[in-house]
Amino acid sequence: MMEQLLGLPPDASAQGPALDHLTVLIHWLMFALFWGWGTYYVVMLIRFRAGANPKANYTGATTKAAMYVEAFVAFMEFTLLIMFAVPLWGSRVNALPDAKNATVIHVIAEQYAWNIHYPGPDGKFGKSSVKLVAPENPIGLDRDDPAAKDDIVTNNQMWLPVNKPVIIYLTTKDVIHSFSIPYMRVKQDAIPGEQIPLWFTPTKTSAEVREEVATMADIGMKIGTARASGMTSAGRYGTLDGKSILDIGETVTDSIITQLQATGVNDIDVVHEMSTKVSMDDYRDSHGTLILQKKSAISDSTLLALLSAGIRQIRVAPDVPMEIACAQLCGLGHFRMRGYLSVVSEQEYQDWVRLQESYINPDAAATADSAHSQILGNSKDSLYKQHK
Repeated sequence: MMEQLLGLPPDASAQGPALDHLTVLIHWLMFALFWGWGTYYVVMLIRFRAGANPKANYTGATTKAAMYVEAFVAFMEFTLLIMFAVPLWGSRVNALPDAKNATVIHVIAEQYAWNIHYPGPDGKFGKSSVKLVAPENPIGLDRDDPAAKDDIVTNNQMWLPVNKPVIIYLTTKDVIHSFSIPYMRVKQDAIPGEQIPLWFTPTKTSAEVREEVATMADIGMKIGTARASGMTSAGRYGTLDGKSILDIGETVTDSIITQLQATGVNDIDVVHEMSTKVSMDDYRDSHGTLILQKKSAISDSTLLALLSAGIRQIRVAPDVPMEIACAQLCGLGHFRMRGYLSVVSEQEYQDWVRLQESYINPDAAATADSAHSQILGNSKDSLYKQHK
């Protein structure tokens, strides 16, 4: 309940509940302090107002109540620190899992991207050099190094297997960044010149998270005609005598806007932008013909077909619900620094790894189509199609 009031996203990691519990306790203490000191302040304003105390009293308070209250607050803060925060910090920072049983990756931040480096099947990270850094080789990976020949490097895309510890070694090429995955309760600053380890264990796949965050959404959105030029109409509009001015699917032009305003229509429905959403249910017309399939991407033409069938609302979710954000203002392009986390089954993860290997090794290209089919066939997901 408290987690919802605080606006926390669904927890998708094994370490999340302990962090959420500490966050809730801290906010309860903050709540008590706010009302306690706020009430005390108001009481003091009333009790010691000038009208009730025309003559100054230089003795001051003689009781020790304030001292007892301050001691209690200090005790509560000490308890939170020693009994909760310090042990949690120790387990999250110092108690790294065994690398043999974990997915180990390097994350190299830069303005304005996250470069994800996987060691490949041999489990060894290849050497990199600043001299080799280029637009097509952002981390300067030396492909001549035997350990680097099978390494996988992605940009703003992180794929992880579910229910397996993940160890990330974080660094940056330029300024300070802050690596943040809210769904995993992970946030760590990337400091120039330092390689900082962090870890977590995903417990939910992207498909499961998508189900949790799915919401009902209107296909059309109300907008003023003055701003509607060039958009697609989501409704039908006409004159009082029944003459049509604008129909579903038509583009709103300046001349149409003039006609609508002449009839007193200043707000119209236009098609809602849903290119980053996927459908969470099947939708059919009155004849039973399938218009939109569950887990499929939503196009403008599909939305128009739904509107024509009289469907005005659909259940949707983000195509990639878990994002990698930079929580540190790192420059003018900071808003562009966002990556995507896909958590899948172990089999789907291995299929994805084989697919990436096929791009590196032309001899393995024959396995690409098979791996690609496996990814789409097993997950029935549009993640790969969007971020290939």
